[in-house]
Amino acid sequence: MNQAAFSFSAAPAPRPATVAGAMQSVSAIQGVWRGTEISRAPAAVVPTGWAQLDCELPGGGWPCQSLVEVLAAQPAILEWRLLGPALRQRAAQGGQVVVVGPPHQPGLPGLQQIGLETRRFVWVQAQTPAERLWVTEQLIRANACGAIIAWLPQARPEHIRRLQVCAQSNQGLVFLCRPACCPIGCFSCTFSSAVAPRSTSRLPCRPYPAPWPRSSHPACCIPASRFPARYLSMLWAALSLPCTPGATPPPNEALHALAIWALQFTPRVAIADEAVVLEAEASTRLFGGRRALHERIAAEGREMGMAALAWAPNSLAALACVRAGVLNGVRQPLQQVLDPLPMDVLTAVRPHRLTLAQLGCHTLGDVHGLPRGGLNRRFGRVLLDALDQAYGLRPEVHHWVELPDTFHARLELVTRVDAAPVLLFGARRLLVQLCGWLAARHAGIAAFTLHWAHDVARAHQAGEAGELTIRTAQPMREVEHLCRLLAEHLARVRLQAPVGELALEALEVVPLPAHSASLLPDGQAAGGSLARVLERIAARLGPGRVWQPVLCEDHRLEWMQHWQPAPQPVPGPQAAPPRIPQPGFILSEPLQLAVHGNRPIYQGPLRLLAGPHRIEGGWWHRVDEATNHHVERDYWVAFSQYAGVLWIYQVRLAGDATAWYLHGIFA
Repeated sequence: MNQAAFSFSAAPAPRPATVAGAMQSVSAIQGVWRGTEISRAPAAVVPTGWAQLDCELPGGGWPCQSLVEVLAAQPAILEWRLLGPALRQRAAQGGQVVVVGPPHQPGLPGLQQIGLETRRFVWVQAQTPAERLWVTEQLIRANACGAIIAWLPQARPEHIRRLQVCAQSNQGLVFLCRPACCPIGCFSCTFSSAVAPRSTSRLPCRPYPAPWPRSSHPACCIPASRFPARYLSMLWAALSLPCTPGATPPPNEALHALAIWALQFTPRVAIADEAVVLEAEASTRLFGGRRALHERIAAEGREMGMAALAWAPNSLAALACVRAGVLNGVRQPLQQVLDPLPMDVLTAVRPHRLTLAQLGCHTLGDVHGLPRGGLNRRFGRVLLDALDQAYGLRPEVHHWVELPDTFHARLELVTRVDAAPVLLFGARRLLVQLCGWLAARHAGIAAFTLHWAHDVARAHQAGEAGELTIRTAQPMREVEHLCRLLAEHLARVRLQAPVGELALEALEVVPLPAHSASLLPDGQAAGGSLARVLERIAARLGPGRVWQPVLCEDHRLEWMQHWQPAPQPVPGPQAAPPRIPQPGFILSEPLQLAVHGNRPIYQGPLRLLAGPHRIEGGWWHRVDEATNHHVERDYWVAFSQYAGVLWIYQVRLAGDATAWYLHGIFA
């Protein structure tokens, strides 16, 4: 590490007092960067493990909430040796170490020898520069990794500045490995480092709703003195769907879908004419109070096609308010709310609307003021009962909507769709309905299938329908994550014909325990779930591009480790690393080296430092009856002036001839 050179910005020359005062006031503004910031100690640092380097770095270690550039003449020279102590600390603290686009396959036995826990290691095999940048940005924004190491040799300064802005909210370490030809301190990262090689070696609990917060919101804050006490025990909401052309009521299928979604808030859900009504007084504290409940229903209801929302002390009053466009029916005494409304907002009044109009009635207050005996004799008991129920003088009877055991919903698209990504617009409504059904069942989804039906005017070879099955890494019911996951999969689908109808089916439903409500903040939960980010990355790049390691009991380097997709669980106790040195990077295929004067050559003559280490075995590992994976190799630790410390081996050929191969790099 004595040859490691670090470049920092120099402090500016002293300025006049007036300019200094102005600069001091400007620097107090959050987000303003000054050239002398590198001399300040960061908010949090992680010791590098190298005493001399800690003395040079601001704060005495690698800074968090920022980027660190590692500049080297060529990749895979000494990244693990330089960053290994800090990575070991982050892994010991429970953080995940994620590497993005390394030049070679990481060598897990070598990383285990430097103390890195392999269970907390993830390899994202991003190949193109655009994939590396996108994956790195997603991981930084998730704030769920202990450390991120990304190889970005072709990133431009504007790309690095974008990552730096994202890293300001990331609590982990972010390292960018780039070529040494990049300018040091290009004002994109907190600092850059140029390096050169040397030949050295809680209790589970049920969530309890928070108290109803005091609020002045007109739709949700209800002064107890403003209406009779008998109305305090119930809070009804009416959710109406838009009527189809011709003022016909919405279809029953759409009302039933909205009712199923509303069951996540309360089991008291019913269908009343063209609206869905629900009684949510018992659920207000669970969802954070009336205001929070109103905002959530209003936001998610719009995605389900809801046209209007109204609140009242009973269902008929809420239905009347939603028809009249009155949002808050609980702000004033109920009679003051209903009396000014048009009389046809009650369904029971509509058949007698002309007769009542001839009697001079125009509002509900006019109808309610008529003699009760006359109303009963002239219009029947139904109208009188409806008035009494709306004004809270008579109990109501409802037929509650029952939650189905399985979920299968369909949606007819307004227009024919030719591109698969456009299907997400309609599929989102189905996913919102699915998550409401899951919340009502206290469950999560592990697999679901999106079906689509092709238009009648299609080619014969296109088929009648298509489908796409999505599996999640862990059970969940978050709409945003499911939409992002579906979007990544739809981006790789090509439709054979225009689509006119969608259907969503839940395949694997798993009980999902409720989130624990903690008095103290949980920083790990606030940072986001790494598994979900990796799942979204795998959906875009492919399932075979996000890996986690598994160590095996074998001395052959090719079979000493294997990689499995990250969502799969890692098996039990893993094998211990071998006693002989192991490289930090492994070549996918051994590279045969040139030989000059019985000395192997790789970017110049190699100097053998340690060895030989004889590896012989694999006669039992048969491919077929004629071939197997038996190896006989003599491994050496070699040093190249330009390529660093290498892991090479020698094999015997026919006679006395030998051949040298490069198999790994001690980075």
